[in-house]
Amino acid sequence: MNCNDVKGLMEEYIMGELDVNTFNELKKHIDGCSSCKTEYDETKKLIGGLKKLKESIKIKDDILELNKKNILKNTKEKKFNMKRFFSGIAAGMFVIMFLFTGSIVAFPTFASNYVPEGIPVIRQLKEIQNNYNEAKVEIEEIKRENDYIKQQNEEMKLENEELKRTIKEIEGENITEYQTSEGIDPADNQIIQGMVIRFVKALYRGDIETMKEMCNDEFKGKIANERTEILFSNDGSYVYLNDTNVIFTQITNVAKEGDVYYVFVRLNDGIYEDAADYQLNFELEKINGEFLISFVGKDA
Repeated sequence: MNCNDVKGLMEEYIMGELDVNTFNELKKHIDGCSSCKTEYDETKKLIGGLKKLKESIKIKDDILELNKKNILKNTKEKKFNMKRFFSGIAAGMFVIMFLFTGSIVAFPTFASNYVPEGIPVIRQLKEIQNNYNEAKVEIEEIKRENDYIKQQNEEMKLENEELKRTIKEIEGENITEYQTSEGIDPADNQIIQGMVIRFVKALYRGDIETMKEMCNDEFKGKIANERTEILFSNDGSYVYLNDTNVIFTQITNVAKEGDVYYVFVRLNDGIYEDAADYQLNFELEKINGEFLISFVGKDA
């Protein structure tokens, strides 16, 4: 007899519904098989619990019989008080149905006489219980994962709120530097930041030649000095504002992706009252050991 055979007869074995030979054969197998022993312990515990449930709700036959007599007596004395008559019958039927259901749940042999063939009541209950336990484990796991994700999000939020920032002097200006990337060599970082500050100052002076000295050949061709206000138009041409003070409010450390270096500067030129800061985005490349500006774009 293999494990599947033993587990299939486990309910009958526990309820004492097997013949002696089969009972002894199952007992011998269970005593020597840890898997079947576990199955036996779990099934026996479940059946024991269901028996206790049935016993706790069992109503003695004499009480049921008394209820029946009271129903008949009431029907005679009240001359067919129909509402109470049917209420009594309903109560009696409920008691009978309750006992009937309890018997089916607690005793598989009894259930076999009233439940369609092939439905293992106890096994189904165990499967439901196992599924419930598995669902509880999955829910706890999901909860733990959500808690972990929440913790990670809080840590990331804290990191974003506490970006490293320092006030540093660049080309005679005290500017707040924000560490937004891993950055590059500190010496190169200082060179590039100094270059873009000089570029902006030259821009506001209208010093085209100084600006060109900091640009690669392609970007030099896009620089023009035809109007008297700063405008970065869609076609890439540039015009400048002369003799206006500019206030530098923020600058990022220099980031590098591939061969391109990036740095962003926020500033305010005070042209209009209560004017908001705006941003210039710089891109640079290194040619023959020299950093040169290849693009400048205006941002909000």
